[in-house]
Amino acid sequence: MGLADEWKVDPPCPNCKTKLEISLREVQSGGGTTCPSCGAKIEFKVEGGDAAAELDNLEDAFKKLGK
Repeated sequence: MGLADEWKVDPPCPNCKTKLEISLREVQSGGGTTCPSCGAKIEFKVEGGDAAAELDNLEDAFKKLGK
């Protein structure tokens, strides 16, 4: 399990505004989720690859600090 799995973001559902708890890994994967309150389907669109690469670099840096 990496940082992207542990770190959570809580964006609001675009339909009902309920705060969702989503891991950065879920967002990074470009998948989606369903709002537990209203059932809206929410897709995560990943453009480019810079965020995913930087998240990997950040995880590597934290691993090096722990050694």
